Amino acid sequence: MKRSRLGLNNWYPKMSAGNFPTFYRNITVTATPVADFQVRVVLTTSNFDYTRVNLDGSNLRFNTSAGMTTGYYSYWIESWVYNGTSVIWVKVPTAGTTLFALTYPNGATAMSDIDATMDAGLRFKYYQSGGVAGGAQAFQTLQGGGIDTVVNYAWAGGTVSISGFGSLADYVSVRWEGWIKPTGGTGSYTLYCISDDGQRMYLDGTMVINNWVDQGPTEQGYTFTWSTSVPKRFTYEFFETGGGANAQVGWTPNGGSKVYPIPYLTSYRAPKYGAGYEDTFNYSATIGSEAVYVPGLAVVSGGTLFSDTTYYYRVFTASSNLVISSSGITADILVIAGGGGGSAGGGGAGGYRTLLNQSVSVGTYAVTIGAGGAADAKGSDSSLGSLLVSTGGGGGKGTVDARNNGGSGGGGREGSTSGGTGIAGQGFNGGIGASDGVSWAAGGGGGGAGAVGADATGAYPENSYGGNGGVGLSSQSSWGLVTSTGQNVSGTVYYAGGGAGTGGGGANGNGGTGGNGGGGQGGASGTKARNSTAGTANTGGGGGGGGPTPSAGGSGLVIIRYTKSQV
Repeated sequence: MKRSRLGLNNWYPKMSAGNFPTFYRNITVTATPVADFQVRVVLTTSNFDYTRVNLDGSNLRFNTSAGMTTGYYSYWIESWVYNGTSVIWVKVPTAGTTLFALTYPNGATAMSDIDATMDAGLRFKYYQSGGVAGGAQAFQTLQGGGIDTVVNYAWAGGTVSISGFGSLADYVSVRWEGWIKPTGGTGSYTLYCISDDGQRMYLDGTMVINNWVDQGPTEQGYTFTWSTSVPKRFTYEFFETGGGANAQVGWTPNGGSKVYPIPYLTSYRAPKYGAGYEDTFNYSATIGSEAVYVPGLAVVSGGTLFSDTTYYYRVFTASSNLVISSSGITADILVIAGGGGGSAGGGGAGGYRTLLNQSVSVGTYAVTIGAGGAADAKGSDSSLGSLLVSTGGGGGKGTVDARNNGGSGGGGREGSTSGGTGIAGQGFNGGIGASDGVSWAAGGGGGGAGAVGADATGAYPENSYGGNGGVGLSSQSSWGLVTSTGQNVSGTVYYAGGGAGTGGGGANGNGGTGGNGGGGQGGASGTKARNSTAGTANTGGGGGGGGPTPSAGGSGLVIIRYTKSQV
């Protein structure tokens, strides 16, 4: 028997307790720079199945993850074309968000609201123009921007300052943009603007005023009929060549009187300005594949998803969030810190820590990926919330003496502060270096450094070669094979390899070889001159020492593994 819901354009199988299925898609964005930042979501027939939703899109919802029934994100449907291209703006409440969920629970009431989603005012961008009169070189060098609530300026001295921003007197251009609402209801409206020098105005992308010339204060107007209550996309542009400056926008609303400025609290709406996201009208989101949310099972999001026959793996190569909703999970966790930078000795590998069969409750967990240390500097810690923290590898603070013995590398084995020596040519396996070569946890150590530089006669020591980096850990080799992370050596995947030491530069004075697990190779001077290499990114490998410039350590990594039956 088929069952239907009023207002839907599809049939759905009946779920338990008379409920209909909830569908969801994860949405991935570049990290939002500030709280309550607006993200533009574009739905098309290639990334969305319109047959799942109401004809007017009223049953869409956005939240941290699927399965959450409270705390919905505010959103506004700017345009909706069923089985076409639709544009939706979503206010993401938490700064740094990289992933959230679009859900469509059948029969939901409409929640689209421009006032709850957008900021009151117009978003402006302030530019230094080129030194040519007449606006021909407007909008050349962006200086910054923000939200403006006035747009009613008469700068007698000619210095253009907007809401306390900017202090340029000549060759300035500004663009205000957002939406304008018909607060007087449908009917006749006239928009006015006064500028010194030039000005242009656009409604829904169409230029309705064009007065782009050098001039004294000049007013222009445009009358039109607002036939629906739908806001119109609004843009006002201004440039100043020199002398006095004006930029003012007013209107005569339906049934009202002419007024400057337009009241922003009731009429103007716009997305935030964020440094690095100046053109947020084109700020895009990637829509994931559709899934069905089943109550009682966990919903997990964040990172890059991999799987085998039994497990899902979420891999984090950059700092973001792991989000778990509806139900907690039991997971295995691997956290690798950033490797230390090389010096004369190779850099110590980043910490390598695991938790198996760990209970992870519903919530949002900050994932921090430690950066590799610069030359001779400690790597940064990596962590999964407070569940597991791994310490960064130590810098390769090696020393050199006249007996062809290299100094210690940054890493050492568990309970030891020493790395390998140049004579031995081999770094110890085992412990990471924390600060100054002290070992704290399991991981590949940095190799010892060979003697560097010529002796008093100018000769390079013949047999002083760099120690090899300590071999990293491979206990999660099978994880690496599934996720293509770590360093694959003949079918075994290693992480957290030590950086190799510097070679002495003589006939046998090669730099060492980086340890399996992303350790960087050691450099050398003299007849064996070669550059060192950095630890491999997202392995926690230590940086290679010397040659003549030491290299940075590799960044860290976080992997969460859980059985498919839990979601």
